[in-house]
Amino acid sequence: MNLNIQGVQQACRDALTAGIDAYDAITRGLARGMNIVGQKYEQGEYFLAELIMAGEAVKEGTKILEPYLKPETMGVAGRVVIGTVKGDLRARLRSAKGAHRVCSCEK
Repeated sequence: MNLNIQGVQQACRDALTAGIDAYDAITRGLARGMNIVGQKYEQGEYFLAELIMAGEAVKEGTKILEPYLKPETMGVAGRVVIGTVKGDLRARLRSAKGAHRVCSCEK
């Protein structure tokens, strides 16, 4: 498992160059990688630092793939519900930004 941000970015560029659809690169590449990280965390092989590093790597990889996402190739998986602790404005702002990023492809 490579938690190197530059390596993930390069893999995303390579996927696009190879003609792999951006949505497939996310769902079959980045998302599968995050599932592996989650499993390793549950098994005690990875810790919080690795979770954070993996999340940052996926975020940076997604930035490269996002301009190439085609709404017609993406299905609707369901609804997104975001919650926060009452009064935590920082969490609310982060959630709103995340919701925009997730939902911006459905315009």
